[in-house]
Amino acid sequence: MKKKISLLRVINQKIIFMKKLPILLIFALLGTFFFSGCGKYDEGPSISLRSRTSRISGEWKPTKELVNSDPQTFDANSRVKIDKGGTVTFINGSYSATGTWAFTSNDEKVTFTSTYGGFSSSTEYTIKRLSNSELFMERQDGNDLYRFEYEKL
Repeated sequence: MKKKISLLRVINQKIIFMKKLPILLIFALLGTFFFSGCGKYDEGPSISLRSRTSRISGEWKPTKELVNSDPQTFDANSRVKIDKGGTVTFINGSYSATGTWAFTSNDEKVTFTSTYGGFSSSTEYTIKRLSNSELFMERQDGNDLYRFEYEKL
């Protein structure tokens, strides 16, 4: 008699597990989808609970500029203000230009378009790192690779 009760218990546990299996599979698939989509940029972060738009929005100051890995002199007082609504303002001393920004290439790049003195320019950057406090971008111009690193104020 004990064997029948034990056997029934084992069968009952398997039935309960089989009923829960589809739910477990759904959570596993959602978890895989969520975590695989978070590490979009080469230099991280691998996971962020804030949207890309929230992370890129704010006022940024430059911390490093490189051309082909060589450090460049830059104005540490310059700023870039990026608004969630799609506007951007570049400030460098008395120079100020406004324009727009948008993610491109499946949010792996960002394009800035601005107008100053009647001239309009549009530049696309590859985002290397986008965290709550750091923004690293690169752009290729001919044989030269430009890298810009910013920290949020």
